[in-house]
Amino acid sequence: MKKVSKILQSLLLALIIVSCANFTGGGKEATKDEPEFVNLQEGQGIFAGKIYDDRNIIPVHEISFTGHTQIGGIRRESDDSINVLDFAKIKELEILKENYVSPRYQDKEYILAKTISNNGAITDDLLIPRNVVICAISTQTDMEKAWYLRKIKKIIIERDLRIARSEALQEKIKSDQEEEKEETFFGKIKRGFSKATKAIEVK
Repeated sequence: MKKVSKILQSLLLALIIVSCANFTGGGKEATKDEPEFVNLQEGQGIFAGKIYDDRNIIPVHEISFTGHTQIGGIRRESDDSINVLDFAKIKELEILKENYVSPRYQDKEYILAKTISNNGAITDDLLIPRNVVICAISTQTDMEKAWYLRKIKKIIIERDLRIARSEALQEKIKSDQEEEKEETFFGKIKRGFSKATKAIEVK
C-alpha cells in the first residue's frame, strides 16, 4: 500500500509540475510575437527622423534595425541581387505591402517596400524579410520604441546627428574665431584712441 501511495503521490506531483509549466510557458510564447527594443550599437550612425505609425507621426532619433543602421539580405523583384539597405544613403523608406508573395521567390513571404535615396533615385521593388524590427527613441518622450517594419507606413530620415553635431561644432568654432578677431580689431582701435587721448592731455 505504501508503495502504491508513493507512486500516486509521484504521479500527482508530476501532473502539478506539468500544469504549472504549461501556465508559465503561455506568457513566454506570447512575448515571442512582440518586437524588442535594442540599443544602437557603438560606431553606428545616429539618425533622426519621423516614423509614420497608422495616423501618428512620431519624431524619433537613434533609428536602427535592432541596433544597426544597415541591413543585408534585401532582394529585388526585378533581379536576382542581394542588397544592403543603409539609412546613411536613403531619405525615405515606405512600406507598400505588409504581406507580399513574390512571383520570383514564391517559397517566401516578404515586405514590399520603396526607398528614395539621398540623390532622389526611387527603388520600388525591394523585398525585405517580414520579421525585420525597427528600433528608435521618441524625441518627445525619450521612450525606447520598437516596431515590426511591416507594421509601419513610412520612415523619413531627416538628418545624421553625428554630421549635424559636427557641423554645429564647426560653426561654433568659426563664430568664436570671428568674435575674437572682431574684439581684437576693436581692442586695437580702443588702445590707439586711448594713446591719442593721453598724448593730447600731456600737451
